Amino acid sequence: KPSSRRRKRKGPSATARQNARAIVLASRSQSSSHPAGELVLGLDLSLAGTGVVLLGQDSDGPVIVAHALLQTSSSERPGKLPAPSGRVSGKTYRGSTSQRIRWIGNSVKHLCERYGDDICLVSIENHGFAATGAGKSQLGELHGVVKDRLLDVGIPWTVWSSMTLKKTATGDGHASKAEMIQAAKRKGFKACHNDDEADAFWAAQHAMNQMFPF
Repeated sequence: KPSSRRRKRKGPSATARQNARAIVLASRSQSSSHPAGELVLGLDLSLAGTGVVLLGQDSDGPVIVAHALLQTSSSERPGKLPAPSGRVSGKTYRGSTSQRIRWIGNSVKHLCERYGDDICLVSIENHGFAATGAGKSQLGELHGVVKDRLLDVGIPWTVWSSMTLKKTATGDGHASKAEMIQAAKRKGFKACHNDDEADAFWAAQHAMNQMFPF
């Protein structure tokens, strides 16, 4: 006889918690002193690679408190149901589209919980409206799930267009990915080696500029 008991909604998975700890450790060698409540979390959301940069500010400029690239790939096969849970292989989480979206959302949530009241805002690069087909709907789902997790932890967010962030970084709203990376390095993010983290950095930096213009 089927059970009538309802399944409880699970919290962040162990792999999400482990990943968030890795984010915390990623920049431990860099300066992490910052005024309480003045950190901004920058996000460049993507299923393949979500850029994450936690940014502070001191008298010398931006301080990278933590950064990471949350990489995922699909393990879906035509005609097959996805496994009950995804898995981490190396530095990449593998699962169905829904599992990957949930894993990224839970990883962001756990990082926010780790830093608590030190994070005053999450700054997100908006997804491109030129996308079509399944990719467009998946990006929309990812943004929605991440915002749902931010509601869980009570942290407000703001969203900026790609062109706005490119203008902040280089003065050119049509800057290339390589130019965004180089601009981030010149600004102090020396460990930036991919455009996802570069965009997350500039999302955080742009929000920081609006909050503390002087």
